[in-house]
Amino acid sequence: MIFLRFLFIIYFTNATYLYFERESYEIFISESIQIYTKIALIKAISYPSLSIQYELHGDTNQSFYLNSLTGELTLLNPVDYETIPIYKLTVEARSTSAVAPCFSELIIHVLNINDNPPDINLIIYPSLLYKSNTIKYDLNISSTPFATINIKDFDESTKNLSLYLNDTEHFQVQLIRQIKNDVIYILSTKNNAQLIDQDDYYLLLTACDNDQPLLCTNQTYKFHMKSNEFLCNLSFSQKVYIIDIKENTPAETFLMHKITNKFCRNITYSIDDTKNFYIDSSTGDLFTLTKFNRTEQSIYSIQL
Repeated sequence: MIFLRFLFIIYFTNATYLYFERESYEIFISESIQIYTKIALIKAISYPSLSIQYELHGDTNQSFYLNSLTGELTLLNPVDYETIPIYKLTVEARSTSAVAPCFSELIIHVLNINDNPPDINLIIYPSLLYKSNTIKYDLNISSTPFATINIKDFDESTKNLSLYLNDTEHFQVQLIRQIKNDVIYILSTKNNAQLIDQDDYYLLLTACDNDQPLLCTNQTYKFHMKSNEFLCNLSFSQKVYIIDIKENTPAETFLMHKITNKFCRNITYSIDDTKNFYIDSSTGDLFTLTKFNRTEQSIYSIQL
């Protein structure tokens, strides 16, 4: 018995092939580039030469336009490094005469430039705020920290950020920390004894990003400053205070806190009835000294 083995080789005659010279193309554009700028020419190679059509895939934001006949790539919308720093797209080339379409990856890098001025945010400490936005400072010390200043750079680097004050005689800043695009300062008074000369102070903060081009932001603040002595109110909110005391109340029972506000200092308190009551001369806290018998006396009048 004789066996014959046949080998059939099937091949295309007059076949046309498409291909890109590279599997991936990289393009670098500045974020300041104008729209409708032609940024690249993407060409596929065919053998033999024939008409090729191009199509762009993955451009969900429709930022680019690829001419289907020429392969010319044009910017349609502004690009921003801080929003999208890199685009990864796919270019398809096809022809009706080609065996199969070909594909290539297109990577577009957006180059960062200094195009965002820094942002200034000032937060005053609530504990130092008095009514009508008055800021309290202490005359007994030379400096009072009263606010936090946050400088934010929306660009990539904060290494070249700087902060300037127009009034360094009455105010000063201290750098606390720098985290990525944020720089934090503490704003304090300076030479507190001199602040008593006036009530209102105007402070101009200038934050600059010293990269190229130089970009600065100015913010002006008005501070109504009062020392703790001026904020002290020695007047009483009531002419008469009525306190109920039970008969069995033990001696040295606390009755009432001081009546003046928290800004008052170096005040001496006294009462005219030191037999039945005691007042702390420095704090103004009022206490009982004895037990009370209602049948003997039911009302006590004290002068403070």
